[in-house]
Amino acid sequence: MNETLPEREVVLLGVGHTNAYVLKQWRMEPLAGARLTCISDFALATYSGMLPGTLAGLYPPERMQIDLVRDGADHVPRDGGAAGRGGVGGLGGA
Repeated sequence: MNETLPEREVVLLGVGHTNAYVLKQWRMEPLAGARLTCISDFALATYSGMLPGTLAGLYPPERMQIDLVRDGADHVPRDGGAAGRGGVGGLGGA
């Protein structure tokens, strides 16, 4: 386990299309010295980009869902990443 704090912290709020893309790219090429954290207030995120195929019967409905609890390890970077379920009440400056 890494015992030092990262130089930078990147926090994604929610798991929409853009944040799902960032998670995927981060797993392939993480930023050195940074940790990525994804926070969502829902345990399931629905990838609406698959909705047309699901409605057409090409995919089962479960296929367009990302289970952040069960699949969190698959969507969060292996090194220097975390996923959490919760809401955000505000942002404060230093």
